[in-house]
This record gives sequence, C-alpha cells and structure tokens, in this order.
Amino acid sequence: MNTNTLEYTPNPLHEFTLDNGLKVVVREDHRTPQVALTLTFASRGDERPEEFGTGNVLLRALRYLKNDYEAFITESGGTRFRYGDSPGSGQLTDSLLVPVEHLESALKLQSKLMTTDLPDESLQNALNITRDRNKKESFFLSPIWYSPEIECLVYAGSRHYRSHQAVSANLERLSPDRIRNLRRSRHCPDNAQLAITGDIGIEEARRLVERHFADIPRGEPSFRSAVQVPAAPGYRRITQYLDTQHPEYSMMIFIFNTPLVYELEVLGSLLEGVTLPRLAALQEKRGGVVPRFIGDNQGNTILGLAFYIHGDPQEAEENFWKFLDEVKRSPFSPEEIDSAVNKACSLPQVWNSSLEHQAEALSYLYGSGQPLQLLDDKVGLLRSITPEDVHVAANAYLTRENVTVVCALPIGTKPK
Repeated sequence: MNTNTLEYTPNPLHEFTLDNGLKVVVREDHRTPQVALTLTFASRGDERPEEFGTGNVLLRALRYLKNDYEAFITESGGTRFRYGDSPGSGQLTDSLLVPVEHLESALKLQSKLMTTDLPDESLQNALNITRDRNKKESFFLSPIWYSPEIECLVYAGSRHYRSHQAVSANLERLSPDRIRNLRRSRHCPDNAQLAITGDIGIEEARRLVERHFADIPRGEPSFRSAVQVPAAPGYRRITQYLDTQHPEYSMMIFIFNTPLVYELEVLGSLLEGVTLPRLAALQEKRGGVVPRFIGDNQGNTILGLAFYIHGDPQEAEENFWKFLDEVKRSPFSPEEIDSAVNKACSLPQVWNSSLEHQAEALSYLYGSGQPLQLLDDKVGLLRSITPEDVHVAANAYLTRENVTVVCALPIGTKPK
C-alpha cells in the first residue's frame, strides 16, 4: 500500500552524535516495512578561492562507487532516490529506500562515501568533467540557478568573489592529490548528518550505525579556522551575457542577503507570478516574479526575485525598485497573506507523507541550518505569520544595502 494513503501521527525525533562527530537523527515510522536513509555532508565555511569547485569534483569522483550501488539495489530491491547537491551548496547528499532487512547493508554501503580510497584515474576524470562543465555552467542562468560567478558575488564577505576565468584557472591547478587531501576534511563524520526514517527502533538504529560508522576517524583538522563573516553590506551589480531558458529575453534578478526570516518566504510566495491589485500598474512592463528562498548551514540566506525584462535594463531596475517600494508601503490584506501562506505550506505539508520525503526534509533542514523539529512544526510556524510580520520583514531586508542586482543579457547579443 502506498504510504501516502495511510494515516500518520508523527513520532518523536531521536537524535544522537557518535564520538567521531557524526550526527544521527531517527524517525520511527512503522507504516511499511521499509527504511529511508539520507547521508548529507555539509558545506564548509573555510573554502578558499583557489579551492572553488572542489565539491563538484568530489561529487563526480564518488560515482566510482556506482557499480557497488547498482549491485546493492538489484539485490535488495531498493532504490537510490537521490545522489547529488543543490547548485552552489557545496553539499553532497545520498539517499536510499530499502526493505528494513537490508538496512545494515545500506549503512555499510553509505559508509564507503567516507572510507573508499578514490583512485587517481577517478579523481582526474571527475576533474576533467568539472572543468568542462564549469566553462558551460558559468554562462548559464535560470530564475533559480545562478552561475558560479554570481553565487560568489552574492556571498561576498562570507565567500569569495571569483570571475569565471579565475574559477577555471583554479580548476586547472587542482590535482588528484590536492583533491584527496581536501576530501579528508569534508567527507568525514564530523561534517555529516545521517537521517533514518522508517520501520526501525532507536536502539536498533543506534547499534547498526555505531557498527558501521563509529570507527571512521574524524576529518583532518582544517589548516585554518572557519570564520563566519556576514555578507558584506552594500549594493552590488553585475551585468553578464548569459544563456538562459528564454534566450530571446533579458533577465534581471534581485538577490537579497537576509537572516533566516520565514516572513520573507511568505513574501516570495505572495509575489510569485501573481498580479495583485495594488501592484498591477507596476507589473505591466515585465513578466511575473520567480522567487528563490534558500539558506545553508553556514548562516547564509538569500531571497532571490527573478523576472524577464524588455527594453533598457537600467529602466527595468528602477521600475522594480518602485515595485518594491509599493510592496513595502503598507501591509497586504489578511486574505492575500493567507493565500501566500497556503502556497508556502505546500512543500512542508508533504514532508511526512512518505519515508523518502521525511529523510529528504531532514537533510534539507540540516543543510540549510534550520531546526530539525520543523519537520513537524514548519506548517504551524508559517500559519502564525501575519500581514504585519511580512510588512516589517520587507522593510527591514528588501533594501539596497542587502542586494546584488544581476542583469543577464542574451548571450547572442554580446559584442564581438
């Protein structure tokens, strides 16, 4: 029977940490005889500019274990429902759904992500692929996928701004030995969370996790401290000739550096592709807004507002500031905010609908620096937000001091 159709009352979250630093969270869910497990390695806050891109190299290099995973999936009848990262996150996530009797084998397999010695050939192949992809991806942009150069500019102060050419040069200088050394401080227990959800008790889960992860050593200490620095204040603007999903149009993105303020998530939902009566006159010259509200475990959060434009980019920017001034002028109506809250709740409302969703949600909350208890509490938190709350947050954070303005012109219009 599909777990989505079964009545479910959330059980408590159990959390414990091994001596080597591995964080483990277990959610018992006995609706089906299965377990989902997600291993997430967090991004590091100590990455130097010359190391930019290492995470993507390691992500590809660990595909060296592909045959091991395929053999396990065939034998167990399970699925690998996620392997990868989010753009710009620097995180690696590996997710499996297996019959409960294969949980121990699944844990043993995932432990190899920390312990397997990657051969030079695998690392070099991954490095070559990343170099080629960087050359392409640095010139691609969508409303929710920013090029590496833009990501770096957005996080100036907590990360380092590097041009496309500089990132390419960094990748050219990386070697298999250097990547292998960097891996020891990243793919390690004290930089990871393991989430297990399903038909398993806490004591049995603890026993199996300790058996397969407890002897893995901590990561090698970084040769420098990870100093958390807020994004440097001040208006930043960049114009690039990029490939986009609609290459006949120019795109503009306002990206605000903010704290983790859920009122802004509701505001993003409010503005998403909707023509509100009081904003209608200011929306005529551009398309609908596509929001992106995302954070990471280093304390960086952004609200991105993207839209396609026609005509002069400077005029489009000035018009959007007028649009935001109107957004901030007075609170929206309770009905408008309720509609936005319902939209924002659409994702957390399904978090407990299946084992996979629970494991993915716990990985997302960990990777974005949010309390794990939001697995059950996020909907209630969003529903408690009022029009006045959104109004205050908009005025506090949608300012020129917090913004990076990106103007992406069609790559075909670039002067020769």
